[in-house]
Amino acid sequence: MKDRIYLVSPQFVEEKVKKIFDLSGDIGFTTRLGLVTGLREQELLYIKEKLVCSDGHGCDCEKLHLVSCKNGMTIYSNWLEQRK
Repeated sequence: MKDRIYLVSPQFVEEKVKKIFDLSGDIGFTTRLGLVTGLREQELLYIKEKLVCSDGHGCDCEKLHLVSCKNGMTIYSNWLEQRK
């Protein structure tokens, strides 16, 4: 069973994604965000529990910092975690 590849129909994948997007509440939000961003559950819980810094990016606090990119995306970053 380990060496086999199972192909599924496009409708199967579409149905499963639709079911994920139809979930309500916190679990629905978490699963949709994970599906769209590719973040793991622990990473999603980490950013959910951290506060966002109001001073902008580059300071040395333990809060998350928003970094705007040229393509219109916003990245949450924790400078202290990256320096360790």
